[in-house]
Amino acid sequence: MAKAEEISAWEGDLSVTEGAQRLLTARLTAMCAMRERALDWADIEGVHDMRVASRRLRSALRDFLPFLPRKRGLRRWGEALRELAARLGEVRDQDVALTALAELAVKAPDEKALAGLKVFILEHEARQESARAALTEAVAENRLAVLQARFVLAFDECLQAARAKAKTKTLSQAGEQIITAGWRDFARRSICLYTPFRARPLHRLRIAAKRLRYALEIFAPFWPPETLTARAAQVAEMQGALGDLHDCDVWLDDCGARLKASAADTPERHAAVWLMRHFVKDRTNSYRDALALWHDWEITGLAQKLAEAL
Repeated sequence: MAKAEEISAWEGDLSVTEGAQRLLTARLTAMCAMRERALDWADIEGVHDMRVASRRLRSALRDFLPFLPRKRGLRRWGEALRELAARLGEVRDQDVALTALAELAVKAPDEKALAGLKVFILEHEARQESARAALTEAVAENRLAVLQARFVLAFDECLQAARAKAKTKTLSQAGEQIITAGWRDFARRSICLYTPFRARPLHRLRIAAKRLRYALEIFAPFWPPETLTARAAQVAEMQGALGDLHDCDVWLDDCGARLKASAADTPERHAAVWLMRHFVKDRTNSYRDALALWHDWEITGLAQKLAEAL
């Protein structure tokens, strides 16, 4: 897994262009190296690890793009990367759904609900098979080789343009701007924590937390030990609570759609009602965790501490 250690051994404070090249190259190489594990269906964590690696890579690219010259080629490359990440996500979603349904089936309250859950499992197994076939094609060795080659060509344009500039930002200067912007985006969106039933804004807040955490982890080596690492751990905790909340929202949407479409007394309806009750409770707990974390951040002045650290 590509982590912040990628830049800990760099000598001096590189230009933002050189730093972005090294970091993105390392993360792309690490992601592609996970191909065989991702296609090993016996261990679903392989797909998860490659998906996380793709997310970290895309997040870093998004952060660096505003500082890079001649970025059109990198934007097009980013679109190809997003398509690959989507294929990984489709497989991961089905893996997670099937794991959850298997665990919940053991707790089914009656035979009708259990029969309905078995129908849901069969549906997700069919989706999983289709998603795995699409992923196998997406991560074919020749496709990943093309993805890597396109990155090299796109970044060569950036480097040539950067060398022609008289002055460019250093990596740590860019990091300060990226982290500050990430925190401001998260803080601006945090008002949705006071409207707990608006799923979409809470989902966007989760994404903002993820991007802020990744940025903190990237640039941590340029500040005193643990200064940004500790903040990244705090943001990761918030990301986790919001992620659990979002997972519940996905299940609730699915259950709601099933209830609207099902007859009054079918196994599927019994299962959907039971799942709805289960995930409403889980969602409430996740929301309470996220709200408590935010309240603690306000009391302890996390924003001020982050500003002082930078």
